Amino acid sequence: MTRKNIVALARWSFAIALYLGAAWLGIFVADQLRKDDLPFAVGLDADNRERTIRTLDLYPWTGWHMQSSFHHKGDMAFEEQPYHDYDLSTGRLGFFDVDVLNVAPKAPCERRIILTGGSGAQGWGARSNADTIARRLEAHLAAAGEAAGVTIKVFNLAMGSSISYQNFLAPNRFGHLIEPDLIVSYSGRNDYRMPEDNKNDGYYFFNEVLGLSQVVRRSEGTGYVRWLSDMFPNLMERTALGQSLRMLHDYNRVTIDAREEYNKRMGFDALSAEEFRRLVVIGNHMNALRSIKRDFQGIPIALVWQAVLPDELSRSWFARGTPDFYERNFAELKTGLAGYANDDWLFLDAHQYLKDRPENTGTHLGNAGQDLVARLIAEGITPWLARKRSGCS
Repeated sequence: MTRKNIVALARWSFAIALYLGAAWLGIFVADQLRKDDLPFAVGLDADNRERTIRTLDLYPWTGWHMQSSFHHKGDMAFEEQPYHDYDLSTGRLGFFDVDVLNVAPKAPCERRIILTGGSGAQGWGARSNADTIARRLEAHLAAAGEAAGVTIKVFNLAMGSSISYQNFLAPNRFGHLIEPDLIVSYSGRNDYRMPEDNKNDGYYFFNEVLGLSQVVRRSEGTGYVRWLSDMFPNLMERTALGQSLRMLHDYNRVTIDAREEYNKRMGFDALSAEEFRRLVVIGNHMNALRSIKRDFQGIPIALVWQAVLPDELSRSWFARGTPDFYERNFAELKTGLAGYANDDWLFLDAHQYLKDRPENTGTHLGNAGQDLVARLIAEGITPWLARKRSGCS
């Protein structure tokens, strides 16, 4: 190789290295500038390099689920309980303790209970699956079941972050194979908190998914992304390049715009806090429970009002005009549900039951709190267990 060629190669190598260094520096600076920007990814633990039990997966109709068939052992940094040896496992589709796609046939003298709700009902905060509300409820009902000549199984169809409309869809999709004799909804918190956070009637991270559904549109591109789309339409729109650049450049803006557009279309933006509470929070919670009642004809339903810490309630948008809004929610639901379709409704107030008790740690109860809620439910539903004793006593 001649000296001239060596010099040319060195110049080209230097130029390439310079360009690569500049690109790396630009990416690094952009990364630092976006540290405090809106979250790009959706779902709990979405920024982890490895999947965790809380890395959410999206399913048709029922929305976000926890990781399927996942076993977690050790600390849980996001939980406030004093346990350092958590041992929790999910079944298929992220439910605790139940394979919803492979339910065993029901025995003749078996009573089955479906538990629905959000993370509090699912059992987050408990040290292990055996310490969750579902398993403690099963334990507390064992003696009553034996006295009635039946065995009792609790099927936990609750899912962290879900609202009651999702809780209706989960039993509708998976619950009929269970053939329940009773349905327990431990709910209340997510049914006001999700609408408040979203400012609409959507489920957890609905606004972000709404933004994703719009950012794939060519019409949503702005700035240099729109210019590139006009200049290179085939490359930008017949490959993933256009969507990727819009995701990078426009996703956060579109997420806000999409929410505002949806809220305006649905009329949510014009509602006061009280109107929103009455029409969206109460309306949707009541319709969801009524839907469960219609879907499971003749099955008793127990609404167990979820324990929430007063500090959380006092910070709510709804509390500004009506400090007792959470108690009012329960009272209005009882009035609207009692006698609907039949008289097989039971209303239990775990929020008041745990009020000012040290076991009340809020949405995610520890082992002691989960056991107390299970005891409350067991005492309330035991009279129903004596029904249909023929052939089982």
